[in-house]
Amino acid sequence: MDFQSRLNDIMTQLDCTNRDVSNASGLSESVVSRYRNGVRVPRANSEKLNMLVSGLAKIAEEKKISIDKKEILKRLSQEISSYESDNLTLFAENTKKLLSTFGITIKELSIGIGYDPTYLSRILRGERNPKKLDKIVTLISSYFTKYAIEKNQIRETAELIGCVDRIPGNEDELQQIIGFFILPKYDKMLSEHQSSASRMDSFLQKLDEFDLDDYIKVIHFDDIKLPTVPFQIPKSQQYSGIEEFKESEIDFMKTVVLSKSKEDVIIYSDMPITEMAKDGDFSKKYMFGLAMMIKKGLHIDFIHDVNRPWNEMIIGLEGNIPLYMTGKISPYYLKNPESRVFHHLIKVSGAAALVGEAVNDHHEEGRYYLTTKKEDVQYYRSRAAALLKQARPLMDIYSVEKSVEFLEYLAESYDIRGNRKMIFSSLPLFTMSEDLLDRILSENNIDKQTAKRIKTFSRERREKIQQMCMRERIDLIVPKFSEEYFENEPPVLSVPELFLTRGLSYTHEIYSAHLEQTRAFALSLDECTLEISEKLTFKNIDIIIIKGKEVLVSKAKSPTIHFVIKHPRMVKSFENYTVPILL
Repeated sequence: MDFQSRLNDIMTQLDCTNRDVSNASGLSESVVSRYRNGVRVPRANSEKLNMLVSGLAKIAEEKKISIDKKEILKRLSQEISSYESDNLTLFAENTKKLLSTFGITIKELSIGIGYDPTYLSRILRGERNPKKLDKIVTLISSYFTKYAIEKNQIRETAELIGCVDRIPGNEDELQQIIGFFILPKYDKMLSEHQSSASRMDSFLQKLDEFDLDDYIKVIHFDDIKLPTVPFQIPKSQQYSGIEEFKESEIDFMKTVVLSKSKEDVIIYSDMPITEMAKDGDFSKKYMFGLAMMIKKGLHIDFIHDVNRPWNEMIIGLEGNIPLYMTGKISPYYLKNPESRVFHHLIKVSGAAALVGEAVNDHHEEGRYYLTTKKEDVQYYRSRAAALLKQARPLMDIYSVEKSVEFLEYLAESYDIRGNRKMIFSSLPLFTMSEDLLDRILSENNIDKQTAKRIKTFSRERREKIQQMCMRERIDLIVPKFSEEYFENEPPVLSVPELFLTRGLSYTHEIYSAHLEQTRAFALSLDECTLEISEKLTFKNIDIIIIKGKEVLVSKAKSPTIHFVIKHPRMVKSFENYTVPILL
């Protein structure tokens, strides 16, 4: 019996739902669902396993069912231990096959992925059990992917791993297939490094729940007063190790804020951030420092490292959500990142520069240099400017100040070819009849001018969607709410495209009528499908995915803002993303 079967048996015995386990354990419902479906398995002795076991034990105690925490842990841990042992054996065997086929030595592989060759040899002989096997699989699959592309051996690689009938069409697909070959259960391993769906849940949920007004109040942004007492550091200063690296980051921001320069700040870093993110005190100081820079009126050009492990990428995006909302940050990425043998950092304003480097997996031994010397700052600023010229926009951000530009983008987006998936937190405006729209506008006391704007936009958007369905498929995903739901938290018809100050409140009757009109709209079009689900996780964001092209994430309030994401890796992650449903 495997892990998911044992978990499902225990939950059947306890007569509990995903939501019950989520509430009792602190795990998200999507994580519990993936455990039950066998998509993921927690690590032995991990925090998440302990949270799961504690939650199940709590439910058993509340229901007076005779199964304690020790018994639950024993039943689940037995399967995890067997699962992890099998994984290590498969990993070693299949990695050796790749090395043998391509004539690559362990030393060459270890240099390529930044690991000690002796340590890697012991893993492949089964003498060491690495804590982060999933990370090693990702690094090795990335190494062999680049090797196959450079040597023009994609077909040979496909033949070796048994998929000659389906030659991978891009680098991401090839790496995924190689990863599955190295470790057939690779996609089922729960880890911070590889749980992109879980991280995507986290990112979208934080975006959904984020309230800029509340955030400003919490950090007292309006009350921030820029200090006038000079911050004294030597003209240049060296820092070593992770703790001093944190210190250098804060010193840099202090120097920038207290300087007279109003030049834009350019930031690039591919340094690991997982350990730093665990330091809550540093994270608060770092975010406050960025807020101070924005308060000063500085614009920040932030070049993200999108080729870092997915969990680190999302941690960075989550942390920058508040700052994106201000419109004072422009996010970029580099198409051709440097080798993973080294990590680099460069942050520069008109008055100071912070640079640093470290060897992969030796972050604690890195060195960093902060300088205010005029000639140094000019040199590093020219380097940062050259880097920025090579960077591409990671996403386009449209706030209310760019409402005209957003409508121009929207008009152009109708011509982008590609099947679409549209995920709504309520029901889409374009499926509502004019009569029903008149009724909800009247019941919400919308003024005539705004009502006219909404009706015109609704009519135009409906026509455009119908035209698109003549050439490509559109999949609509919408929620269905129970009558009781309207008593506590009635959903709204939001029109984020028009940056309205509020949504239009539904009654259960109007929502039901609109849902039926949405069914009729989908049925009237040959290339339109409709999926109606119970309450979706998100309340304030809609997502439109144009396959292989771009993703539009629209937030309806606090504030109303739109993110157009075009980076292929992020678009692919959205395409593979399964919307978590509250059951």
